[in-house]
Amino acid sequence: MLHLLLTTWFLLCSGGTGVQSPVSIDSPAVDQIIESAFPEDGPGCAVGIYVGGEIVYERGRGMANLEHGVPIGPETVFRVASTSKQFTASCIALLHVEGTLDLDASVRTWVPELPDFADGVTVRHLVHHTSGLRDYLTLATLAGIQHDNFDTAFVLDLLSRQRSLNFPPGSEEAYSNTNYLLLGVIVERLTGMSLRDFAANRFFGPLGMEQTHFHDDHTQLVAHRAQGYARGESGDLIVSETDLELVGDGGVFTTVRDLRQWNRAFTDGESMSEALSELMHTTGTLNDGSSIDYAFGLVLSEHRGVTLVQHGGAFAGYRAEFIRVPEFKLGVACLCNSAEADPTSLAMSILEVCLATSLSAPAPGIWEQEPERPKTIELTDEIRERFIDDYYESTLGVPMEIAASGSDMVMRINNLQFPLEVVSDDQLVTFEGPIRLDITRRGLTSGGWVVDLAVPGQGVYHFVHREIVEMTPDELREFAGEYDVPELGCMYRIWAGDAGLMIRVGSQDPVYLEVVSRDTFSSEAGGILEFRRDDGVVTGGVMHAGRVLGIELKRVGDDPLSDRVPRR
Repeated sequence: MLHLLLTTWFLLCSGGTGVQSPVSIDSPAVDQIIESAFPEDGPGCAVGIYVGGEIVYERGRGMANLEHGVPIGPETVFRVASTSKQFTASCIALLHVEGTLDLDASVRTWVPELPDFADGVTVRHLVHHTSGLRDYLTLATLAGIQHDNFDTAFVLDLLSRQRSLNFPPGSEEAYSNTNYLLLGVIVERLTGMSLRDFAANRFFGPLGMEQTHFHDDHTQLVAHRAQGYARGESGDLIVSETDLELVGDGGVFTTVRDLRQWNRAFTDGESMSEALSELMHTTGTLNDGSSIDYAFGLVLSEHRGVTLVQHGGAFAGYRAEFIRVPEFKLGVACLCNSAEADPTSLAMSILEVCLATSLSAPAPGIWEQEPERPKTIELTDEIRERFIDDYYESTLGVPMEIAASGSDMVMRINNLQFPLEVVSDDQLVTFEGPIRLDITRRGLTSGGWVVDLAVPGQGVYHFVHREIVEMTPDELREFAGEYDVPELGCMYRIWAGDAGLMIRVGSQDPVYLEVVSRDTFSSEAGGILEFRRDDGVVTGGVMHAGRVLGIELKRVGDDPLSDRVPRR
């Protein structure tokens, strides 16, 4: 969610490239980082540091199973969620290198269940998250379906119902788990083998990754498996697992010891061909020729003059990160069994220790780094008038205000306030610690100016004019009714009362809808619902929810229970 992105900063700072010495492992320093992150008697993490195919450090901290008092060790098996995507991508890349798969062929060649509008979506679009296909996990949530209750056939049926893409293929990059689930389907239909078996035969087996597999059977016994944990509503730890058997976008179980072999595959020049390794590190290109940072299940970035290759994962009570620095054949893996864990920050802190003697200067602390400050101009009444307004994020409904503060301007968002400086007539800038946030006036709609908020390392968020209105119960009842949602195969019930507007799908708990403008509401669970009218009567709407845009709702009847709404 945006409020988390705006309060949890991830620092990627630049610096010199002068290499002074090889990688050094300060074990006591790494121990201190891990011990400060996890207690001994709670969920924790396994950490592995590799140089080439050698483990130069391995450590477990915390408990793999709290009920039985089993500690985490280097041999503990973790679900690594989206970190799995690089293994799916490696299967696709191998099939291409061997001449079996054309990356620029339509995905409907192997997945004809997709609607005709997906003809222009290629395998390459799936790899780089530029397909525009809606995220199947988000679709299932919007349909009121628990993730543990469906299989590939259900997902393909759900995708076949869709009437449009989030955007034209290749025009944008937007992370979607649908892309990698379909890559797994392609591997299966092209080879006649399950993704699990193909990966085992071509990668995990030959590399000696004996405790690694795609977990496509939730009933399978897994020796040394870590239990996943999260915080319940009471604040106590609870078991957080999933019975989901879909793989491709996730589903790999592995250990920090096995990941040593994966690091070796990219460094020894023998385990993986040069052509395959090069393809795996090839990032995507959009239709306008601009490059993106997503390669084959890997994200490439620059850090202090060296290239980082990484991918994190988060699902149920598991969190994972695996970062490689090809220049030094260095890899760091952090596999955790707590939904509260932050393995990316942990891995980056460990990387700083490993690279401390390899780069020209150590990275400054997060509050010590002086960000690049652009040349600013005087704030005029005209600029103030252009920007001062109430806004909301166009797919998540997060409110933002740009307001006057004496003779200056400030941005208020999620109970945070940031002073604003003027870069140009159409651009404002603000700083929080070392982070620079840019606000750009992008265009004018019938409702007011649209502004883009750029968050380094997180992307650009689009904010539109928010009309501050107070709505009476009678006005809210205009929206009450039953709504058919064909793309989700479900019905929504919306009702109103003194407490506000509520929405429910199936037997799920109802969710409050907050007013963001006269006919637009945001959901407590995240997302925007824009109602539509015909001759002043509400006839339907369109819903946006992060990785899913443009879901149509059609009003099919009134709600006779519109007065029965729980109080807040």
